[in-house]
Amino acid sequence: MKIISLLSLIFILFIVFLEPAIPEFVKRTEHVSNFEHFDDCRYYQYAQNDSLNIKLTRSEQLDSLGRVAAVNSERFQINNYTFTSSGKTYRHYDDNGKLIYVINHRRDPNISDPNITFSVQTYSVDKLTNRKRYIFRSRIKEESKYNHMLSSEDFEPPTWQLESDEYFYYDERGRLIESNAPELFTSSQNRYTYTYDENDQLLKKTSYSGEKVIWKEHYTHRNDTTSYERVWFNDGKPDDSRTVLGFTEVYNSDGKIIYEKTEREGEVSREFEYIYNVDGLEFKKIEYDRDRDILLTTIKTCE
Repeated sequence: MKIISLLSLIFILFIVFLEPAIPEFVKRTEHVSNFEHFDDCRYYQYAQNDSLNIKLTRSEQLDSLGRVAAVNSERFQINNYTFTSSGKTYRHYDDNGKLIYVINHRRDPNISDPNITFSVQTYSVDKLTNRKRYIFRSRIKEESKYNHMLSSEDFEPPTWQLESDEYFYYDERGRLIESNAPELFTSSQNRYTYTYDENDQLLKKTSYSGEKVIWKEHYTHRNDTTSYERVWFNDGKPDDSRTVLGFTEVYNSDGKIIYEKTEREGEVSREFEYIYNVDGLEFKKIEYDRDRDILLTTIKTCE
């Protein structure tokens, strides 16, 4: 009996420490079904020159300090080829203005169970030192892993589980020099390092999978323009079979980006232009292909 009691106690302690301490306000929004758009800022998008088929794809709710407190996305496009997950995101700040919690409710019409992620950020003074991300979703039962046809009975009830645990490191001047998720991360590229010049401008960024170099980016800065080149690696050497990518970003006097371009082997493959209103809150973003034909137009308006 003593052995059984001891095993039970160990099991209970294991469950207690395994289950993350999810704040109550996160649990209250686990099954949010109201996905109506917010009114503070809205993003509209249309393809090519088809402005008649313009669609509302993203909206934002701002707090009293003008920070984004909530976002609703409906197939919002980062560019012509990349969509974000549809759903709602909530952001919570502390009294010092630091972003502490991010809650994302993904909406997928093909999945009945909720798919929710919750990130918590930890700071030392004013520097982000750790970001943990939990996910609330169903898992396939162990005995059903090799089934070809799955039904609802093959899944466990949804639970919170740690999905990513990322750490951030700084030099004596407060510059970020490394981010690393040695145990859990949402991508195979789980470590990045950064080096700077004497003016604190980024010179090099390197991506790793563990200790293996995936790519390196080399930066140059001139007046209002930042350019960088990404070189892919294989077994510690530049991979000649992969295309070298070049990026250029141009900023206005307020530090807002007004032009971007991507080059492949020295030839422009994509360009972006940004046009802002007087206060800089609203803008129009136009994406072009290599022939300067319009691919996608994004318009942001704010109340």
